[in-house]
Amino acid sequence: MSTIGFFSKVGTTVLVLALWTNSSFAEIVLEDDFNKHEDWHSGLPENDMIYSVGSPDHAQHSFNNAILPDGWFSIRQEPHWSPSKGYPDGHEMIEVLASNTDKARGGTGKSFVKWRDSQTMTGGAWSSDGLAMYYLPDRPEVPKDGLEEVYAEFYIAFSNESSGSYYADAFGSGKLFRILHWAGDRDAVYSYFNEDQVPAIGWQAGASSIKYGIRNFLSFLAKGPKLDPGKVTGLPVQLQKGSSISLPYSPSVMKGMGAGGTDTVLQDKKNGGFITSGPVALDQVFGDETTWTKIGFYVKLNSAPGVYDGVAMQWIDDKRTFANETIAWIQPGYPMAKWNSVLIGGNDHFSARPNEEHYQEWWAIDDLVVRNDIPAYLKSDQPSPPRPPLINVD
Repeated sequence: MSTIGFFSKVGTTVLVLALWTNSSFAEIVLEDDFNKHEDWHSGLPENDMIYSVGSPDHAQHSFNNAILPDGWFSIRQEPHWSPSKGYPDGHEMIEVLASNTDKARGGTGKSFVKWRDSQTMTGGAWSSDGLAMYYLPDRPEVPKDGLEEVYAEFYIAFSNESSGSYYADAFGSGKLFRILHWAGDRDAVYSYFNEDQVPAIGWQAGASSIKYGIRNFLSFLAKGPKLDPGKVTGLPVQLQKGSSISLPYSPSVMKGMGAGGTDTVLQDKKNGGFITSGPVALDQVFGDETTWTKIGFYVKLNSAPGVYDGVAMQWIDDKRTFANETIAWIQPGYPMAKWNSVLIGGNDHFSARPNEEHYQEWWAIDDLVVRNDIPAYLKSDQPSPPRPPLINVD
């Protein structure tokens, strides 16, 4: 099997935007619609190599000649009920397949599909894992030391089975997206407890109980000691353990978070209208599995080590849901380290069904764009430009 062309731009990329022309295209450093490549999944037997435990390797790296989507740096996978583990009716942790057209935005092409394996675990352990890393300095537009600021957007859809797990109080939690600094140690690509693998922002979905609703869980990992909660001001709730915040999707925590300090209220994709109070269900925010929700993240380094003026922002369907400009991503006495990697996916805390059911459910991401600035329309209350799926033309 040849190395896979994963939106490597061998041809010409055409953005079909009937109502809008992007005047800041030069600021884009990466686009991936997951269409322009051969079928691929994380359980290829060709990736059963000598570099990592597991069969196939848990960690599959481009620098070890693993077969990966072209341009992507590394993936990590740890399934339980996949064909590579002896369960032929199951799915591998990550799929980018033509047969998943029903899981692609617009109903055509391909997408990044992440499967979650339900497994009864002891001691609150995390179960299945599927994670893909893109090292941005591999792009000609990105300096070798990375970027001081990064904006990333993508569309996400959750399966109807995921909503079913939510209403059964069994959704658990799962990691979805990260932007971070990777220090370059090839033996520690996924060593996130290593202080060289920061700063990092992470987004996670979780629901300990439908009494509290689906959670918008954000983590802020600094280089050096954890953040001082007394210096990270203007948060809707208290920063937990100096590194994370668990928010509902209700308007009570989004007061003043919108452009120009406006209050943000999200569309209710289950009941119609807007979400006015909590608890907020998974499908209220994300709809059913045919509904694609646009997510955006922006991070900017602090001006100097120890200065609490770094930035983190989040958007949902182009509405800013979180904004903070008091984060010291680099702590006193530590060297500045720029953002250089984006990652999709992660591990799950998921035990919805008995092990003998070999239960799996999915979520998917499509139309990933990474920029070195915030798009101009997000900085004000201008109407959002339409964003149909990307189309590639050779």
